[in-house]
Amino acid sequence: MPVLGQCKLCGLDQAALQDSHIVPKWAYKRIRGKAIKGNPHPMHVKDKRAVTTSMQVTDFLLCSNCEQRIGRVDHYVSTQCLQTNGTVPLREAPQVIWVSDDRNFALLDTSSLELDALCRFAISVIWRAHVSAMVPQIDLGTNAESIRAYLSGETDYPSSVHVAVQTYVEPDGHGSLADHTIILPESHSNGDATAYWFLVCGLHFEVSVGIPADESILELCLHCGQTKGVLVGSWRESGAFQNLVVTASEALQARRR
Repeated sequence: MPVLGQCKLCGLDQAALQDSHIVPKWAYKRIRGKAIKGNPHPMHVKDKRAVTTSMQVTDFLLCSNCEQRIGRVDHYVSTQCLQTNGTVPLREAPQVIWVSDDRNFALLDTSSLELDALCRFAISVIWRAHVSAMVPQIDLGTNAESIRAYLSGETDYPSSVHVAVQTYVEPDGHGSLADHTIILPESHSNGDATAYWFLVCGLHFEVSVGIPADESILELCLHCGQTKGVLVGSWRESGAFQNLVVTASEALQARRR
């Protein structure tokens, strides 16, 4: 039931605040009961621990209008990640534009995707985590206001923000455990930037705020990068994600025993 308060996005006072999801509600529905037969609850990775839980991370953040504004980009991403039939449409890009020498990674063409919606979604999830007491590890610092203004439609895209997307497969090319996993936003330093990342139903989003030491995100940025490609590869070759997936995999095996 809504509570009265100030909307975190538009600033409306005495608004009927919605119980907003940090990671969209549809993500929990997609993975519930699909990855593991006989268990109705999804596996949830938080603070480098994997647990089975029915809990969905929510907070009273937005007025009804702002909830709908955020919901529009949430809906678009829901059409690109794990579907109920097990496919991940974003991975079905018609053209591969680059393959690494070891063939562990490839770059997918993004010309058929709504890149602005993907960027807004990624930035909005990080911002939601920042303004919510439920995800205390995320702090946008002095960049919070420019990001809020962008998401509310008051200003243009913030020039210090870069968004990249990666998706994972098993070595045989089929979908991976990542398709059935939610990882709440995490952060780490990257030169003079802070990199925030999260995973939802097979799509790994990274949002860099500031000047990153690793310039690859500048090249791949879906807003201003020259390449604007989506990286696809084996999670076993991804250092940033591998440890968490191993944690989740171990939890999955324990749950099956």
